[in-house]
Amino acid sequence: MRSRYTAFARGLWAYLAATQTQPLQPGATLAWVALTVHEATFDEVAFTARHVEAGAEVSLHERSRFEQRDGRWLYLGGEPTLTARKLSRNEPCPCGSGKKLKACHGA
Repeated sequence: MRSRYTAFARGLWAYLAATQTQPLQPGATLAWVALTVHEATFDEVAFTARHVEAGAEVSLHERSRFEQRDGRWLYLGGEPTLTARKLSRNEPCPCGSGKKLKACHGA
């Protein structure tokens, strides 16, 4: 799960395609700022990943399903839900840098 989050953050589309069962269409590389894993079982992970977009903190919540094949874990899918919270340019950046949003991910 964490390796896929890192791949999304860095735009590593080939890695993402290699670690899931469905075809992948490359997308925009977003300013991901945090990953919180809420629960992990043998083949499921409940998480929240957050990114900053157009002055808002967008949270993606999902319970992902995985399957192990030939010693590798592959993403099967999940039902993501998105929520957004408008941010002030002067509040702390949600990435935890300690900087104001305008000086960090709000540029």
